[in-house]
Amino acid sequence: TQDVRFLEDRLRFAGSEAELRANLAEFEGSIVAARVIGVDSVNPHQSIVIDKGGLDGVTKDMAVCDRNGSLVGRTIAPVGLKEAMVQLVTDKDSSVSVKSVVDGLTGSMTGRSAGVCDLRYVLASAAGGKEGEELRTTGYDKIYPAGIRVGVIRSIDKDEASPIFRRIVVHPYFRFDTIDVVAVLTKGPGGGG
Repeated sequence: TQDVRFLEDRLRFAGSEAELRANLAEFEGSIVAARVIGVDSVNPHQSIVIDKGGLDGVTKDMAVCDRNGSLVGRTIAPVGLKEAMVQLVTDKDSSVSVKSVVDGLTGSMTGRSAGVCDLRYVLASAAGGKEGEELRTTGYDKIYPAGIRVGVIRSIDKDEASPIFRRIVVHPYFRFDTIDVVAVLTKGPGGGG
């Protein structure tokens, strides 16, 4: 029975890895598939631990995506030989340069250490941006390659605290409750290639 469970687990991982590679085909040759082996128990929206590290070519500041090709976060120091910590895009200390797909609205997405993020530094006078519009990475931050799906704009309001900016809430695509396998992108910005 233990052997059966082990084999079932390996088959599930192989299926997840195949799905991950198919959804990130444009990055083929620079993907390290990893399992999530730990979650920050104090604040689960800040970081996860994966089972790949320096021996697998993983270093600090590499983009990490879920099985659907959506951005999860980036690897952060320290990176061990066989494991690495990933700062999630939902962490309040994260920052990702993003752009809306239709209107080209650009800003810096930061987490709230909850299930949503804020799109910051968007001037109230900036044109474009609609609820439901998709956001993708710009590559400007030199960590995340351009074009990775990040999430959708959930709401746009006036920022009462700072009237020169808009208050934009973003719903990230990655699902925290179902994340089990991720892809570390080892080439491109942040990947050294």
